[in-house]
Amino acid sequence: MSLPIQTGFKDIVRTFPDWHWTVVRIVGQGDSVVALVRASGTHQGVSQLPLNGALLVGVPPTGTHFDVWHIHWFKLADGRITADYRTRDDIGLYKQLGPLTK
Repeated sequence: MSLPIQTGFKDIVRTFPDWHWTVVRIVGQGDSVVALVRASGTHQGVSQLPLNGALLVGVPPTGTHFDVWHIHWFKLADGRITADYRTRDDIGLYKQLGPLTK
């Protein structure tokens, strides 16, 4: 399923109104930029889209805070991002919020 980035971001902010993304380190070489980031937020809304593994769709808010790592690899051309490859700690997110047991 491919959604416009704005649609996905709206669902993330609806689900985690205090969602925060901190770039911890960023490196670039040639047409690539890699960013190590920390994502955090508090589960205060109901996710409506199957994002991040889809385990939060329709789940009532828990009020639980999460804090996980993400790595994003951006490919660039003419000063624009042309591709974004990522790995996220979705299992860590779900363990912290409750859909998966510890």
